[in-house]
Amino acid sequence: MRGRDEGTALSAEPGNGSWGRFGMSAGFLVARVVGAAMLAPDIRLLELAATEGRPLPPHEPGAHVDVLVQLSGGAQIRSYSLLGDGSDAGRYAIAVRLDPSGGGGSRFMHALAVGDALSVSAPRCHFPIAPGASEHRLIAGGIGITATLSLLRALVQGRAPVTLDYAAHTADRLVFRDAIAALLPQGAARFHVSAEGGRLDLDAALSGYRPGAMAYVCGPRRMVAAAQAAASRTGWPEGALRIELFGTHAPEADRPFRVTLLRSGRDVEVPAGRSLLDVLEEAGTDPIADCRRGECGLCVVHVAGVEGRLLHRDVFLSERQRAEGCDICTCVSRAEGRVLLDA
Repeated sequence: MRGRDEGTALSAEPGNGSWGRFGMSAGFLVARVVGAAMLAPDIRLLELAATEGRPLPPHEPGAHVDVLVQLSGGAQIRSYSLLGDGSDAGRYAIAVRLDPSGGGGSRFMHALAVGDALSVSAPRCHFPIAPGASEHRLIAGGIGITATLSLLRALVQGRAPVTLDYAAHTADRLVFRDAIAALLPQGAARFHVSAEGGRLDLDAALSGYRPGAMAYVCGPRRMVAAAQAAASRTGWPEGALRIELFGTHAPEADRPFRVTLLRSGRDVEVPAGRSLLDVLEEAGTDPIADCRRGECGLCVVHVAGVEGRLLHRDVFLSERQRAEGCDICTCVSRAEGRVLLDA
């Protein structure tokens, strides 16, 4: 699962059946739920297949799909990692963690029954395998195991050594422990249960960097940020760490702020609950964006000045770049006060 329970609100009719462009996401086709099972009290496995027996679009390990969820305010997008390695063209498998405090997307997914139709995008991948790496270290926190398991299933077929550190708060949240144990030799998989005193030590997991090695980290924002700091401390170059995020900032904590667009001279407000990227699109600045989670960096805009402070919520900018305050990831980051943008 790419289990984010916050998404981009869209006015759309689900299931248009095409693979054309849909806003900044790929087009949608109609899939049906063909299997469902509870992996834990709050984690549900869903298997999806295309209608009329058609094959699904292929995907690479680490890919995700966007799903249109139907909420009271209209259709919204949620993204979920695909559990498979891409070898099965007949169905997709995702896992969804129920988030009672979220925006309702996970509740919609947990209420689906076998036979229900669902609008699903073509797969995209922001968490790819690095071909030719001398070693692969996988680190997963909680439901972040879903994207990681996809990588693992492909990597064990290669020759480079593979290890996995899998952390969860309680043992029953290690929902793919048996599958992982069957894939990796003894000692290559390490399981960490924080409620039992087995908290994941990221410095230990990333110790002993060797040239050519790659690390892949997937989990909550706080864990990913901690892993980035640990990688820096243990000598990993920036290009050797790949990340995938789960969860989003709670929108109820947002406050409105003002933005001056220097190229057009316009002054606009970014309200609570809306992203800076959304407002830039409405203002006609035609921004470039892709992941909308602060990972890929395509939406970065130069900051010409700020009256207040920037609230960086991305994982793309380095600590130095954040301290300099010259750039902002418009899809997730915000500000207090007023910001002058070169847009």
